[in-house]
Amino acid sequence: MASFYGFDGQLTEERFSQLSRLMSGLDVTVGSVDAWRASAVASQDRTVSVAPGAGWGYGITIESTTVETVKFDPVSSGSRYDLVAWRLDWAPHGGTVQLVAVQGSAIDTVPA
Repeated sequence: MASFYGFDGQLTEERFSQLSRLMSGLDVTVGSVDAWRASAVASQDRTVSVAPGAGWGYGITIESTTVETVKFDPVSSGSRYDLVAWRLDWAPHGGTVQLVAVQGSAIDTVPA
């Protein structure tokens, strides 16, 4: 038996997310090259400012209209490659989106 969805009442948030990836061919993208550009805040240790902008992915559109800041945890020694990301909480009937700092490691790779 075939699985299908898209008719009235069948398109849940999770299914719309899956469908949007199929329609666009992209997981995530931003609206411009300057959207969400991250830069170090000189006066605040381990703090990054993130420029306003818009982007979308997984069926969700995110638009920030002001500069936001994220603070990273201290580095015990050496160097560490961290990540600034939008965390999506897929709570039923109204999830949330939050800008977060994801701690990485000394290896130059995107943290999990």
